[in-house]
Amino acid sequence: MRPVTTPTHPKYTLAEDIYGGAVRGDFDEHLGMAGYITQAALAFVPIVGQVCAARDFIADRRKGDTVGAILNLFVFFPFLGGLSKVALALRGIRRLPRFMNALSGPPQPPAA
Repeated sequence: MRPVTTPTHPKYTLAEDIYGGAVRGDFDEHLGMAGYITQAALAFVPIVGQVCAARDFIADRRKGDTVGAILNLFVFFPFLGGLSKVALALRGIRRLPRFMNALSGPPQPPAA
């Protein structure tokens, strides 16, 4: 499996990213696309979503991320919880252009 490269963590594999999103959540400082998507998907699983939200709330409070902490509190209200985790995932995905640039590497010269 080819490692997914990000500007901050050059040897993060897809499996590690998914694991990071599922288990470490917001405690993981190097989540990529797959990690954020995993977090958003787990938010829609009953009980699991609330456990993950509590974990992420604690992580966000420790990091001083007030917006993230508030969005994680919404998970305890049916329907709003899934939407707030999607909002959190989209907030993390905003790094997509940097991720794609790191993945593609330096530009290649055109073929002659």
